[in-house]
Amino acid sequence: MNKTTLGLISLLLIVSIGGCAGKTTISEYYPIDRKDKSITVPAGGNEVYSLIKQGLIKDGWDLQVDDSALLTKKSSKSETTTIEYKTKYRLIMTMYIDGEGVGSFNLSVIDNKTGKEAMTMFKPAAVGRETPKEVAERILNWFLGKVTT
Repeated sequence: MNKTTLGLISLLLIVSIGGCAGKTTISEYYPIDRKDKSITVPAGGNEVYSLIKQGLIKDGWDLQVDDSALLTKKSSKSETTTIEYKTKYRLIMTMYIDGEGVGSFNLSVIDNKTGKEAMTMFKPAAVGRETPKEVAERILNWFLGKVTT
């Protein structure tokens, strides 16, 4: 392989990898029922969590923190234990945040009744830093139906 071909292949790889890592990815697997606005959210949290919670409450969502319970059903032949939730949905989120902003985050909204993941949102660190407000607004826009996937 000559240097020109090798250089062209390297350039294409850099552009394609950069293009994949250069945006927030939203994957919606199942639509949420915006009439059943009840969701389990993490307790406490940082500014991003606080802004998300405030926005959901403002939009009429009922937020619960610790609403799960173990339910054991016994029959003559078996015993089954399941986790029961009072809310329709559950929000799980991890993020890297420091003094410069939010570097990356990974969010999932799960339907507690079906166990199916309704949506995931992922922002890789390669995208750059965002303010907590920018991240919270993007997430809230999805809940409001303003973001198309």
